[in-house]
Amino acid sequence: MSASESVDINYHDGRLRPAVGVHSYEVMHANRAHPELSDGYGWTYHHQAYLVYWNGKFYYEFLSCPRDENRARGQTLLVTSVDGMDWSHPTVVFPVQSLPGVGDLLMHQRMGFHVAFNGRLLVLAFYSKQGDLNNGTSGIGRVVREIYADGTRSVCPSTVRISETQLVSAMRRKYPGNWIDVYVSNNNGQSWQIRIQETITEVHRLWSE
Repeated sequence: MSASESVDINYHDGRLRPAVGVHSYEVMHANRAHPELSDGYGWTYHHQAYLVYWNGKFYYEFLSCPRDENRARGQTLLVTSVDGMDWSHPTVVFPVQSLPGVGDLLMHQRMGFHVAFNGRLLVLAFYSKQGDLNNGTSGIGRVVREIYADGTRSVCPSTVRISETQLVSAMRRKYPGNWIDVYVSNNNGQSWQIRIQETITEVHRLWSE
């Protein structure tokens, strides 16, 4: 830092002079007593916020835990705004997940959005086991969803392990229309092959049989 002023870390504002003309807007206020006024769950730990401006709208992603950092279970929420002042009610973009023998997972991402080379917006997150999240051994996997220009999103993929090497992943898409994709990997997720791609009504018929 080359400026003449230094930050005092003992104060929330660093004891720096206010910047004239700067405005601050609260995206969401945690409220355990009235969840309907906050995130809908009454959870009070919200962290790792990521912001992107795309297609005329702000998208703001953050992870959440019931109370403490990296405790109990986690999920990732998304809010939007057209002007940066008024924000939508949070919606879950990556829900709580559990694994047999592991329990509830935590969210622990270091990247929230990516605008692809073709202009498509992806929202990202990462699931981890409980414990030391920075020791390189607790990671479960990265999850990705697409946000469409009309504000709709692809449904969070659900992946199950069939055997020691085989995984099956299903997701609902809308690009355009609605359909289900089912992918299979026989090498622990290193490569995938699509097995089913049907309209939602057709898949409902197939599954009901």
